[in-house]
Amino acid sequence: MADPLPVILSFRTCEHPPARRFSEWQAINAPSHTVTRPASDPPFVTDAFVCTFGDLVLSHARFSSQLFSRTSQHIRRDYLDHFALFAQGEGSRTLLFGPDETSSVAQTGDLIFCDLSQPGDSFATDGTSGTIYLPRTLVEGLLPAASDRHGTIVRGPIARLVAEHIHVVGGHMMHALQDAESHSPEPALASPHPGYHRLVRSTRELALSCLLDAFADPHAAAMADSRAAMALATRDDALRGAIIRHIDARLTDPALDIPSICAAFSLSRSALYRLFATSHDEGVARLIKRRRLARIRAVLLANQDPRPLAEIAGDYGFRTASHFSREFRAVFGYSPGELRQLDGDHPLGSAKRASSIDALFYTLSA
Repeated sequence: MADPLPVILSFRTCEHPPARRFSEWQAINAPSHTVTRPASDPPFVTDAFVCTFGDLVLSHARFSSQLFSRTSQHIRRDYLDHFALFAQGEGSRTLLFGPDETSSVAQTGDLIFCDLSQPGDSFATDGTSGTIYLPRTLVEGLLPAASDRHGTIVRGPIARLVAEHIHVVGGHMMHALQDAESHSPEPALASPHPGYHRLVRSTRELALSCLLDAFADPHAAAMADSRAAMALATRDDALRGAIIRHIDARLTDPALDIPSICAAFSLSRSALYRLFATSHDEGVARLIKRRRLARIRAVLLANQDPRPLAEIAGDYGFRTASHFSREFRAVFGYSPGELRQLDGDHPLGSAKRASSIDALFYTLSA
């Protein structure tokens, strides 16, 4: 089976009527952030690109000044259960949150470390930025207390190296998307390509090395606490993993539901709910639906089941084709029929766009 297509979110103001440019940008960000601008600012301009990048998410943007606000309401309803490394390019970003609970300013070459399960506001001037979004389990496996560093500005030689890497890779991916959309005969990035996977791996390792250099606690007491926290996390992770495998093995079973899971693992409903409680309150029933949609997507990508979409969806508990199509589009940003019609092998030219940042992260977690 071919590698999954990266899910793309791309926004360019030139593609929208001037009067609607900022409102369209606000709508894309609405699930995860409230975006505002001073009324006296000049016309709004933003070119932004976000895509899945292996097990990471990568973004690159050039934008006019704006205020981003992430609240507890956003956190409860979205899927951004990640840490983020924002690389400040041109311009500056003022943080109105952080470990010292005071405002601080990131300049060119700085990194901003954010825990997306915590609120925060930031004001970005005209400029550029790039971001790597790292899975929570990946970061906390090395730095269990990473969430305590929310809002920290990381500086120094290694931070500058990582920031430059983020901008270079993000710019390269953006150009690859533009090449694909213009039907370039020689796209900037082909797939499958071993170099792509090496680039993902080196990007991940470079980001984690930077965080270890900046945040690793050398004190023995702290290390002991970390070991205890990791032991508890490992226990819960193992049980969650077993339950997810149980779900995945029964996705076509109409009897798969919360009572049957509780019975299989001798858990009460409350214990099961606590185990899967996350910042976005997904819930076990929604997890089951998401795993079913992800499995159907994998079946369609494999292109080995010629049956009508309604029959395939029916195997996974979707009663009608219209209901299935709505749910599929809400998660992946495109219809199952569109996915079935893919005929290109360019990872960005063939990829389908998510409808919002929230939908993109939802896809990554499937």
